[in-house]
Amino acid sequence: MSKGKSVLSMAIIPVLLATACGRENNQAGPEINPARAYFRLVAARRLRPPDFLLMREIYQEELSDYIKTVDRASALSLQNRIETALQSGERGIVPFANAQTAEKLIQYAFYLDLLGAMDSLSPAGGNSSALTRIDAAGPVIRATAERRSRWLGRGEELGGIFDSLLAGIAAAPRTGDQASLRAARSEMDDFLAAIYVLSVLYELEGLEKARGSDPVVTAEKLAEAGIFYLFIRERHRQSSAGAARSVEEMIAHLSHQIDIELVESILKQDFARELSALSL
Repeated sequence: MSKGKSVLSMAIIPVLLATACGRENNQAGPEINPARAYFRLVAARRLRPPDFLLMREIYQEELSDYIKTVDRASALSLQNRIETALQSGERGIVPFANAQTAEKLIQYAFYLDLLGAMDSLSPAGGNSSALTRIDAAGPVIRATAERRSRWLGRGEELGGIFDSLLAGIAAAPRTGDQASLRAARSEMDDFLAAIYVLSVLYELEGLEKARGSDPVVTAEKLAEAGIFYLFIRERHRQSSAGAARSVEEMIAHLSHQIDIELVESILKQDFARELSALSL
């Protein structure tokens, strides 16, 4: 999967300044743009077979410091999980599934950083750093919204909606009104939940087609569905703890016997409000 152009500015975050090797003046090299590096890693992952050497090079040189920063805020040990997936793939262990695992966990880091940056916005001002982080993570999330939009036969419509919501998030703090900021954030949270519910459903559709006939694609789809569920897991737990537990047990354990229709039914029911906002 992971089939973005963006009208958002591709802001450069000073996450890692590379120093020029061997230079006595220790002159700093170009700043790293994590989103641009992510899309290059996606291109390496899409190769058949995935180019794990290139994926590792991009990750270590341009993304690992960004992931460490997110890890410090989330305490999820994403770095360890990403490195394990890359190492396993390099050794030939379910390489396509491990390539997807590494890439989708990196996308999850961008998602968490976007949420964290939105959390730190304040009508009182001082939002420059948070807005830079939001602008930097935006293209990664927008790309997924656009892919889900095409899956639904709606062109780039959902990508455009994301752009509009992100512009609203950036503008809300300038009003000095906490209620406006809360409203913009709530609308964005609902949209993101819908996009990642759709992402789980998309992978389950692929799993249903591949199961029993294509073990490679089956493993890929199981891995992707499991990680995409992480994006909505906390929200699901808060709204329906019992149903969330059932879905987690089926998806997180990557069972080849997963009851696809049941998971789809639970997600569509428990996220009906968020999906209906997109006329789904």
